[in-house]
Amino acid sequence: MIASVPKKTHNQANLTPQAVSNSDLSGKYRMVLAHLRAGIKSIKCNKLVTALKILEYDVRKGSSGNHYSYSHPQMKDFHGSSFDCGHGKNPNPLPVYIKNVIKTLESHADFFDPPKSEGNENGV
Repeated sequence: MIASVPKKTHNQANLTPQAVSNSDLSGKYRMVLAHLRAGIKSIKCNKLVTALKILEYDVRKGSSGNHYSYSHPQMKDFHGSSFDCGHGKNPNPLPVYIKNVIKTLESHADFFDPPKSEGNENGV
């Protein structure tokens, strides 16, 4: 008899604007990043768009197919990037696009999750 293997599940919160509305930008950043990392091979296009919008990115649909571009109005050093969702209704973007979004988010971590400023050791 073959033992059944439980299906792998992701311990993810439901990533919707309502679910993260009470979080500050730092909390939203951590939730979105965790969600994207956990779903590199399974995240759907609409969830990727939602994740970027939660972090206040401008996400625009391109003129061809499921191509999207995104930028952030408050990031002066980030001029934007893009991803493609492939064909069909709400397909899974290729993992390389998810990884590129994750790298983009990680490279701007200080914007979303600024380092805590610690006082001088002398208390001055």
